[in-house]
Amino acid sequence: IDHTTELIVAPNTTKVVPESLPKVNDLSKSKTTASFPAAENSLTRSSTMKNDLKKENSRTFEFRVLRGKWEDNTSICDVYITKHNLPEFMDLSQIYSLKTSEDNEYFVNVKVVADSEDHFPTNIHPTIEVNENLMKIIKIKEFEKVSLQSKHGVLNFAEKIELYAEKKTHYKILENAFKKYVLAHGDLAPVLLNQGQILRLEDNLYVTIGISPDHFKFCIIDGQFLKECKIYATDVTKKVDEILEIEEKKNSILSIPDLIELDKFDQIVDDMVEQLKNDLCLDSKNSVLRQGNIVICGPSNTGKTILVERILDRLAEEPYYCNYGIYQCTRNKGRKPCVLFFDEFDSLAPKRGHDSTGVTDRVVNQLLTELDGVEGLQGVTVIAATSRPELLDPALLRSGRIDRLVECTLPDYKSRLGIFKTLSKSLHFDESVDLGYFAEVTENYTGADIQSILVSANMTALKELLVKTKGDKVGL
Repeated sequence: IDHTTELIVAPNTTKVVPESLPKVNDLSKSKTTASFPAAENSLTRSSTMKNDLKKENSRTFEFRVLRGKWEDNTSICDVYITKHNLPEFMDLSQIYSLKTSEDNEYFVNVKVVADSEDHFPTNIHPTIEVNENLMKIIKIKEFEKVSLQSKHGVLNFAEKIELYAEKKTHYKILENAFKKYVLAHGDLAPVLLNQGQILRLEDNLYVTIGISPDHFKFCIIDGQFLKECKIYATDVTKKVDEILEIEEKKNSILSIPDLIELDKFDQIVDDMVEQLKNDLCLDSKNSVLRQGNIVICGPSNTGKTILVERILDRLAEEPYYCNYGIYQCTRNKGRKPCVLFFDEFDSLAPKRGHDSTGVTDRVVNQLLTELDGVEGLQGVTVIAATSRPELLDPALLRSGRIDRLVECTLPDYKSRLGIFKTLSKSLHFDESVDLGYFAEVTENYTGADIQSILVSANMTALKELLVKTKGDKVGL
């Protein structure tokens, strides 16, 4: 490397120089040249030093926030920056802690936007794009200042990852969807997960992440973590409505808002809700007054499950769903007060003595013990639904275990007419159609049977229209 130094002597205009001294007010130049033949590897050492500075750099980078959207196939913890705004010593392979002025913290991946996507406004402050859902989590607004600082994490160091679905979902579906997500997003770099982070899996399935140990704020995992079986899909649901705006599915013709108003049905709901509220609030001093558990019976498709859903909507803000496995519910015994609902109860507690293996008999015996055993069920009420009450073990139906029987009967004429009117709102009838006649001739029909009649009639009319028009395009 050749090093050249040039010295320039400028005129002195501030002082008067005596005549006895030489004139130095004229410009003069002097050059010196130095050669360093032993510095051939200085460029390599300089590059190495620059990389070391990137690794050891603990500087805080400040940015202004721009609002973005959470795009498909991206993570909620991804933030974006342009090459123009990228600091010189910022290593994009590192995990960064994003902090707000209120000390709210979230760990993020920093990604560079391609030149074709360089849509950031030009201003004197470096800007970074944060999706609007993450902005809600860390409580910041657009153009507010945030800071980024690199953090070192150990790969696959977490003990366990717990998955909390946004809605009731089978644990196998959750685990498989999460594994696909990690494999798809972790092919280039490990996947970053924050404590309590929301992931969008396949088919708009949202899960909330729980990291064990609980004091871990984040972790990074890859495919090796999946092989060690550290994924656990819980049966607890966690809503994400406060962070995400999820498009609600259009109500089917059998959805809650379109239910037919039935006097007896609504009266049963009101009575049972009031009873459950009283039962769950009684203390040990007056527990002798407590009315026992409830069995809802009736033919199939008469609204037994919908009745329980209506009760839970009135009684609980967030129902807790547990898996069907017999051995998976022991850890849930401490959840009080609560309402336990068993659908198709006859399959769980049939009459004893008809099972050659004895497994079913042991299940029924344990169920009887739990219903009125030594520990009791203070703060717990059981609701069971069955379409075959005659198959239940008689010991279950004695007073003290099951104290109330609610029957969902087949709809009468008035109810059938209401069902016809409600289910046919989207259909175009001829003026000659008399729904009252059909309600009269459909005695002993359920709501599902009436729906099948309307669907069949609609398809028959469509086929007749296609035959008349010989396949030509018609407006439907």
